Amino acid sequence: MEKNVLVLGAGRVAAPLVEYLHRDKSIGITVACENKDLADNLARAYPGVDSAYLNATEANNSSLEELIDKADAVVSILPANLHPRIAKLCINQKTHMVTAS
Repeated sequence: MEKNVLVLGAGRVAAPLVEYLHRDKSIGITVACENKDLADNLARAYPGVDSAYLNATEANNSSLEELIDKADAVVSILPANLHPRIAKLCINQKTHMVTAS
């Protein structure tokens, strides 16, 4: 059974995280970032990884809710001030969340 992990953010910490998760072929990975080029680069480097555009500060962000809804777990490597908003969405959708904070 495949598990889906949503990685929010594609900065410096994202590449080692994606590389580690990518080792387990039963994990589907989506990387979402405001800088879509960074997410696209990770998707190109690791076949099977999907990328998505994300503006985490947008007031009504239905695309973020959709991404979380499809995930079994969310790993937020976004700035710490965005974690409460992400956490509320994860709680509402009963999705596990992990941060490095």
